[in-house]
Amino acid sequence: MSKNRKLQNDMARETIKPITGNDLEMFRVTHSLNIGDMCWLLGVTRAKWKELVKGEKPSPNRKSPVKATDPLKDSGMASLIRIYDECPHLIPIPPRPDMIRIKELMGGDDIGEREFALIFNREPAASYRWLDPDKATRATSTVTERLAQIAMRVDNPRAFMRRAAEREAKARGADPFTNGTWRVKKRKAGT
Repeated sequence: MSKNRKLQNDMARETIKPITGNDLEMFRVTHSLNIGDMCWLLGVTRAKWKELVKGEKPSPNRKSPVKATDPLKDSGMASLIRIYDECPHLIPIPPRPDMIRIKELMGGDDIGEREFALIFNREPAASYRWLDPDKATRATSTVTERLAQIAMRVDNPRAFMRRAAEREAKARGADPFTNGTWRVKKRKAGT
C-alpha cells in the first residue's frame, strides 16, 4: 500500500475508509511479506488470515459470510496496519536477506555456488536461483532466510554456518560437502 500511499492518502481525507481483508493482502504484497510473517505480525492463525483475506462461508454460528471487502472487526489490527503502512521501519520483521550480499560476506568468489547452497542446508541448484541478478525473484524459503539472518549477525559467517551444516550432516549420516548433496543414500537390507 505504501507504493501508492493508499492508506496515507486515506488519512489525509476527512473520511477515512475502514481497513478490509483486501487491504491486508495489498499491505502484505506491497511490503514483500509472506503469509507466515503476516500471521505472526497480526497474531492470527493461518485459518484466521484466510478468513480475513479470502472471506468465509456462513457457519451455523454466523448469519452471513465474512467478505474480504468487509471492514476488520478488530480495530487494533486495523490501527496496526495503518501505523505499519505509514512507518514501515516499525514493522518488527527483518527485511529479506540479499543472498548476493550474504555470499560476499562469506568470501565472495572464494566460496563456490555449490558450497554456498550446502552451507544453508540446500541442494546446489538453489544457489544459482538465489544469485541470479536477472531473476525477478530470488526467493528463498523461510528457513533459509532465518539462516541467512544468522549469518549476517555472526563473526566469520562462512565458518560458523559451515560448522552448523556439518553438525547436521553428521547427525543425518550425510556428507554433503563431499557428495555435493544432502540426500542420504539408503542402505540395502542386509548390508
